[in-house]
Amino acid sequence: MEKRHGRGNFVRIPLNRIVYANDRHPEPTPAGPPTLTQTTIRETLAGTDLAPLLDVPEGTRLIEQTTISRRKGSTPHAMVRAYIPRNLIPGPLPTPEPQTSPWADNLRTHLTTAGIHPTHTTERLTARPPTAEESETLNLAPGVSVLAIQRQTTDTTNRIVEAAHLILSGDRVEATYTTPVAKKL
Repeated sequence: MEKRHGRGNFVRIPLNRIVYANDRHPEPTPAGPPTLTQTTIRETLAGTDLAPLLDVPEGTRLIEQTTISRRKGSTPHAMVRAYIPRNLIPGPLPTPEPQTSPWADNLRTHLTTAGIHPTHTTERLTARPPTAEESETLNLAPGVSVLAIQRQTTDTTNRIVEAAHLILSGDRVEATYTTPVAKKL
């Protein structure tokens, strides 16, 4: 049931779930429409929230990539803000690229091209109420939570080279993680 101020109560239509696996791509859905993304890239400065996430001083220049993902004909289901210290990618800002994943993985390609080799990624997954901006961007109904993933990627020197905030609509997206079982000798 969804309550709309001044209009009454409405039965919510069940939404098609989008499943993202830890291989970073949506599971194929034969009947589902394609995922569309809108990407912007800009420079920003590390503030009190981003500086510790990237382990850089406040005021450090960053590249910020924002990606909004939606299925054709529906409202957005994912919002990602990914960050890389500006000094790691020389020259002009990367050009926004169409993506099939909301995870902003293309930034890792830019790091590798610049000679930086990511070795591992740590992700912290929580469920929480959305911020006002997240609720508006993802067009969330009242009471819908978000899946919030905080990501940090390190390189061969254990330096954090990329960080991201991934926000997924809790009523439309499912994150599935598969971990291989270690074989005993």
